[in-house]
Order: sequence, then structure tokens, then C-alpha cells
Amino acid sequence: MVLAYSSVPAEAQAPAPAGPTCAVNMTRIGGLAVTQIFGLATPPVGSSSLSNPFQGCIWLAIDNPTPGDILPQGGYAMQGFAFDPSLGVGSGAGAGIQRIQVFLDDPSGGGQIVGEADIASAGSAQNGSAQNQLGVASDRAASFGAQFATAGFRLVIQIPRGAMGQEHSLFFTAQSTSGRTATVAVPVGVGQSLGIGVGSPAGVTAR
Repeated sequence: MVLAYSSVPAEAQAPAPAGPTCAVNMTRIGGLAVTQIFGLATPPVGSSSLSNPFQGCIWLAIDNPTPGDILPQGGYAMQGFAFDPSLGVGSGAGAGIQRIQVFLDDPSGGGQIVGEADIASAGSAQNGSAQNQLGVASDRAASFGAQFATAGFRLVIQIPRGAMGQEHSLFFTAQSTSGRTATVAVPVGVGQSLGIGVGSPAGVTAR
């Protein structure tokens, strides 16, 4: 496992109560599996094990897109999982996460929201009818504990036409029921071809 520490600007994260507001993302860069830690330049103070230097961080893992992907203009289907390990078993749908928001570029610098799912959508997660869902079953999240089995989310984000042909970053924020908020950034490009990129345009099934 490769650890990559990335410092998301403090102003991109909402104020939160005492405790770390770092975020952990598990992704692939090329053929390499990478665990990225956002919001910290070094492991949290008090970490007792190098195998778990981000204990207490909110997990916000983005399955797609991955860094460097080229996204189409228009609808783009993506998924991942998020949970707050500081909350106990039975903390609610989404394993303690009440809202996921996606911004095209840094929201503190004028980035615009392009997708959102909140706890109100968790009830529709099982029937698969809603595009934006929180509380979706996730085997990857469940591997961290049974209480995180419904920590998955699905979103269809809308990339505006004005973003075409440019480099951007998608900023993902996860808001915990505890009030903590954590942010992950994924650099992407926006192009015309619907066949480019690891993820799927909305309405297209990945094979």
C-alpha cells in the first residue's frame, strides 16, 4: 500500500467539532493501488501504528473517476463509499454520513456543485431507482466492519459544457452526522469522447 498525503486547503472544508477532519481515499494511479490522505501533511498526532496512521479520519473512497481520467460533458455516473469510524455501530444509513457533495473545482474558489446525495435518498438505495443514492450496499466498505456495509453511494454528476477541453479537479465532501466534514480532490480532464475514462457516462453500463 502506498500512502500519499495531500493537503486540501482548510477553507475547502467546513468548520467541524474537535477531532481530525482528514479524509482517506483508496484509488488507483496507473496500475498502482494508492491510499491518499487529505487534510494532513503528516500522520495524525497520537497515531500508534504506522499500519494505521489515519485512525479517526473519515473514509471517502472514490471508485471512479480516478486521477487523470477524462470525463464527458453532461451526465457521468460514479460511485464510492464513505463512513465515519468515530461513530459507533448503528449510527444510521451511510455509516454515519449524511451528505455527499461533488464540486467541479474548489468550492472555496468559486467551484460549482455538480452532484449531491443525502440521507433522505438512503431509503431508495435498495430498489436502484434513484440516480443519487446514499446508504448503498458496499462489499469494499463492509471489509472494514459489518457496521459499514451500507456505506456506499452512487451519483450522476453533471459536467457543464463550459468545462470542455480543460483540466479540473472534482472536490468530494462527506458530511458526518457528528458534524465533521472531510474533503477529497480528484484531478480530471473534460473531453468530448464518451468512451474515454475509467468511469461510465450516465446511462452506459461499465463492462
